[in-house]
Amino acid sequence: MKKILLAVLLLIGVLIVIFLSPSVLRPTLTHETKVTIGKPLEGVWDKFSDPGNMGKWLDGFKSIETISGEPERVGSRHRIVIEKDGRRFEAIETVKEFVPQKRVAFELDGDIMTNDVIITVDGRGNATEIIQAETIKPKGFLYKAMMYRMQSSMQEQSETNLTNLKKFIEKG
Repeated sequence: MKKILLAVLLLIGVLIVIFLSPSVLRPTLTHETKVTIGKPLEGVWDKFSDPGNMGKWLDGFKSIETISGEPERVGSRHRIVIEKDGRRFEAIETVKEFVPQKRVAFELDGDIMTNDVIITVDGRGNATEIIQAETIKPKGFLYKAMMYRMQSSMQEQSETNLTNLKKFIEKG
């Protein structure tokens, strides 16, 4: 009986190590998402950078509120609320870089993670390419292990949002 109990405990220990090891081996997650929109840069930028349009393409978007600074200025801070699958997520966005019609970078700081986002916009005649690069840093050991397993769904969410942006801009 002691051997069986020891074997079960050893198996549980191995499973715990397997579950938690990604948080040690890979403490941040990164991915990049691209979309090409069949419209010129100026119109794309205007619709993309207008906070009033966020609900038209950002999945689950509920609100954005300026906390400090002026919108579109480095250092400005905003509270963003997302509701998805019956869950509410709040994050503080801090603008790190804002170059009209070229690039915007910001940090989203939430309860369980920090997400550094860099969005580059490149006009190519009658089309515009948008590249979104993200570096996700989970907070806490358990969240690090969970985020590693959610990596593909986070990538899919970014792809969904950029696809929604493409549809919104090309439709109008």
